[in-house]
Amino acid sequence: MPPEIRTTRLLLRRWRVEEAPALRRALDESEAFLRPWLRFMKVEPRSLAETAQWIEEHIKAFESGSNYRYAIWFEGRLIGEVMLMNRQGPDEIELAYWLHTRAVRQGFISEACQGLVPLAFQVLGRARVLIVCDERNSSSHGVAVRLGATVSHHIKDEDGVLLRVWAIESPAP
Repeated sequence: MPPEIRTTRLLLRRWRVEEAPALRRALDESEAFLRPWLRFMKVEPRSLAETAQWIEEHIKAFESGSNYRYAIWFEGRLIGEVMLMNRQGPDEIELAYWLHTRAVRQGFISEACQGLVPLAFQVLGRARVLIVCDERNSSSHGVAVRLGATVSHHIKDEDGVLLRVWAIESPAP
């Protein structure tokens, strides 16, 4: 996977340890907005040192090919993250994302995903990209629809929360 992806307005770049302060600030400022939807928010807030260590884990996962997490940059500001994660079957990969509260409803996540999803098919050779989100998360459902995903099925997470699973099928060769 490429270390950087450019879209019309955004730079998607694999994480760097020196970005820990920017990540810490974005998560702290958006905590109330993100907490209901993101599993990793259960262990937030992390210290700055723990955040840097977490980024180091992202870097190792990227290098090993298990997960591809990209920081989303707009005009030099960190505004979120988009990622492809190997949490599904061998022909599938999961797409996930989050945004800083100041960046919502501006088309940034759709743009970031449109830059990343084709690589799941072209570079990683996956047949399907899945988006798994809380049944109540209408914003994420909107992103899935804009990406051309269709509802595949529903599951419950370890806390009993109903999740909607969306699927984007690989385009025909």
